[in-house]
Amino acid sequence: MDLKAALAEAQALVLGIARQLADRFKTHKPEYYHRLLMQHSRRSANVRRVSKWNAFLSQELLRRNGELGPGEKRKKVSQLTKEISEDWNRMTKEEQDRATSDKVLELYEQRANRAYGRQNVPARAFRDARTSLALVERELSALHNRTEVEVLLVVTRGNQQSYVQPYSFITSNPVEDFIVATHGCTVEDLSVAMEGFLLGKMSNTRVFAQNARSQILRLKKEVGSIIDKNLQETSRRGPIRQMKYVNFQDITREYGLVLRNWPWKEAERFKAPGNFSSRAELEILFSMWTQGKTHFRCLTDDEWDAWRLQPTNGLEWSVDFQVQSPLPPATTATIPPPPPATAASPPLPSMDTTLDGGSSSSSSSSQAPSPPITDPSPSTAVGQKRPAEFINTTTSDDGTPGVVTKRPRKRRADAGVKRGPRKKPGDSSLGSSTPGASTSGAGVSGSSIDTATTTNTGTPTLSLNGGTAASSTSVGDSTRRVSTAAEPAVGNAATT
Repeated sequence: MDLKAALAEAQALVLGIARQLADRFKTHKPEYYHRLLMQHSRRSANVRRVSKWNAFLSQELLRRNGELGPGEKRKKVSQLTKEISEDWNRMTKEEQDRATSDKVLELYEQRANRAYGRQNVPARAFRDARTSLALVERELSALHNRTEVEVLLVVTRGNQQSYVQPYSFITSNPVEDFIVATHGCTVEDLSVAMEGFLLGKMSNTRVFAQNARSQILRLKKEVGSIIDKNLQETSRRGPIRQMKYVNFQDITREYGLVLRNWPWKEAERFKAPGNFSSRAELEILFSMWTQGKTHFRCLTDDEWDAWRLQPTNGLEWSVDFQVQSPLPPATTATIPPPPPATAASPPLPSMDTTLDGGSSSSSSSSQAPSPPITDPSPSTAVGQKRPAEFINTTTSDDGTPGVVTKRPRKRRADAGVKRGPRKKPGDSSLGSSTPGASTSGAGVSGSSIDTATTTNTGTPTLSLNGGTAASSTSVGDSTRRVSTAAEPAVGNAATT
């Protein structure tokens, strides 16, 4: 006995048992018990075909109602079914096929539109979703009861116009416990968070970063496959086992292949797509390889022999080669011209400090102020921040970035001048004199000495008035005053 005969005998045995159950319980037909015995699904897996008779009945009803005049009552299907069936029975099979071919296709389109067509009215879409979800929930509950499978269903709206509220369905409490343990929220909270995420159109940095990273990886993979395909198709001296990007001259030496019109002429060697991290460069590579501007070329025997005498890196360019970037041309920003140089404020004039210390008074001699010093750079007020410098960047046709050099600053007037250590005020002697300086005094008394020197050349001038010495030093437009304490003097002293 073969396998088919054994299977037919077993099926006949099962069908006989189903008939026995139907005769015993008398509640269902034998097919019902046969489905239970075979554990068949109650939902039909196949889609019913459109009946030709239904198609013919539909189009005949529309035709006969269309022939009626205005104001006449329209006929119903039940009133015309007998007449239409007589016409249908008198037709041959070929005539039935020709008469219903167009209507059958129309009914298939209507069925697909009802199943997959998008609802344009929000209220109608809401009722469709509510009815369909209720049906799905009943089917999932029955499936759980029959097979003990666990189901988690989360439904949210995908646009702001929809009326559908966040909906979730679970078949048992352990599913809820799993969501709480893994996500730290309930199923209801998960559905609300999912709705907010979808309505926000995934506007978070991590998703955008992942999308950008995936696009770069996809470009690397596509460019690598195009290069490998072009390499194998160009080779006429046998298949190439392994691609060598760094030592591409080995490919040229072994197979006589050169790379023509590599997008970057200043490159010293051929680079793999995985070594590029810029999306713009990868898009240039993809465009050049897909358009055929960059490709491999097989050398002739004479060219191959000439290359062996003078080997190169295996790259060559055509005479009229020019990189055409798929990106839009970069706009070049210009740096605004600097404002006109303004003259610095003139230095402060020499000051004659007069301090009353009894009946004596004196004044220090002053020198003529020096002419103002002009500074070509724009003056900046003390305490203000420097204006931000504009960085001008441009790119050439081949994608090479170029940066405008920074404008050099003016060299300081005292650059390179050696500066000695500063002397403390207490280290200098009151009786010393310096050439070119004017010093006068009316005595030294009191408990403090105020030294003031006023000059444009930095030469100190000492003035002693009533036991007080004042000194002020002015270089350019800066003034420094130092007050020091001294022991009281015995008498009045004058120094010139």
